[in-house]
Amino acid sequence: MNIYQSDGYLNMNTIIENNYTFNFLVGGRGIGKTYGAIKYCIEHGIKFIYMRRTDTIIQTIVNSELSPVKPVMDDMGKLSAVEKINKYVTGFYEAEQNADGTTKPIGEPIGIAVGLSIMGNMRGWSAADYTVLINDEFIPEKHEHTLKNEASVFFNAYETINRNRELQGRPPLKVLFLANANDMTNDYFMELNLINVVDTMQIKDQTMRFDKKRGIAIYLLHDSPISAEKKETALYKLTSGTMYSSMAVDNDFVYEDRSRIASRPLVEYKALVKVGELVIYKHKTGTHYYACLHLTGTCPTYGITDVELKRFTYKYIYLWSAYLSENIIFETYTCEALFRKYYK
Repeated sequence: MNIYQSDGYLNMNTIIENNYTFNFLVGGRGIGKTYGAIKYCIEHGIKFIYMRRTDTIIQTIVNSELSPVKPVMDDMGKLSAVEKINKYVTGFYEAEQNADGTTKPIGEPIGIAVGLSIMGNMRGWSAADYTVLINDEFIPEKHEHTLKNEASVFFNAYETINRNRELQGRPPLKVLFLANANDMTNDYFMELNLINVVDTMQIKDQTMRFDKKRGIAIYLLHDSPISAEKKETALYKLTSGTMYSSMAVDNDFVYEDRSRIASRPLVEYKALVKVGELVIYKHKTGTHYYACLHLTGTCPTYGITDVELKRFTYKYIYLWSAYLSENIIFETYTCEALFRKYYK
């Protein structure tokens, strides 16, 4: 499958026209993820939803100059405009010029913008005409605040938008999750059990992975021709060899530390505690611990409600100290991510 065009940018035709509903595209900056997705929708007359994490971000970018639709329309030789539809939803429109040089929207919106954080206020919203959802920057940068249980919030939003279209014989709403390689343990990969899948893809230098049963396509765009060219630009010459450059142009999840990932024989350990899916063992003769997803024997068990996690962390706070002292080994990177999540 050729996912790059002759000019080096992403071939969104290939990606959007695949048979997968949920498409995760993780790639370097400026390789055509957002631009390509919006351009494809406009060129094919597909009404799309552009989503960001919060309404605050949406309100910042939905103006005539910062609109993600504007550069696409400019390159197509068309005027564009944005206009509020209601308190939470802004429409992207093709526009025409008035006699005084200003522009005004014409026709129906070609797309709309909405923040994930306010989707709970829109339960009765009908979006039957919208067939593609672009969830942009779904992996937050390190300095960004995230939504609590963000993946679950998104799933509820998807249910609101998708409604019963599949029961009516229509295709499901197609989702494009777009981001840079900031955090492999993001809430979406955690909730969908994709961390080990993505980790394996990165280790094996794989670009694509498909799960037909779940309708998932994952693209790790580390072989982008545009990213290779960007290495010769001023910023990436300046930052060559840094973690930023590895994330932005090499598409590596460089902020992840795999130094404590290894498999150990459970016969050498005794189960100490189970929290959620994670089982933590103590070595029978040594002082270190081992965490995996398999329970052998019996031990105290905690759920993952807020109260139970507080009880767990209060009683086993010393395990966090052991973690900081590099005294816990994890069977997989998912196990380490769960451990960090439970201790918040």
